Amino acid sequence: MLAARRFAEPGRAEGDEPLGLGFDVRDLDVEVDPVLDGLGFGHSLQAQLRYQRPGGLTARELEVLALVANGSTNRQIADQLVISEKTVASHVGHIFTKLGLSSRSAATAYAYEHDLT
Repeated sequence: MLAARRFAEPGRAEGDEPLGLGFDVRDLDVEVDPVLDGLGFGHSLQAQLRYQRPGGLTARELEVLALVANGSTNRQIADQLVISEKTVASHVGHIFTKLGLSSRSAATAYAYEHDLT
């Protein structure tokens, strides 16, 4: 859960790779929640929460989409993200619906076309 992590530097959680958003989240003009700021999350968390992701996908759906695009099965995705296979299937269904897709191969093509892998 994002809110349970402290950021080592703006835009990154400790040990995380850069967000890959194509811009520096510190440059966004967002209202910072004083409680989150007091906990050390500041602009980076606010920007992540407000960033409009491709296709309206959530951060978790983007994670699942990237894993689908890399050829992972639902079981493998569930194991890697420490969630149930049923939850993965739900995420995959939401991805298909939001992006107007009907197959994993179409989702893979979308991910590669939008540099989400």
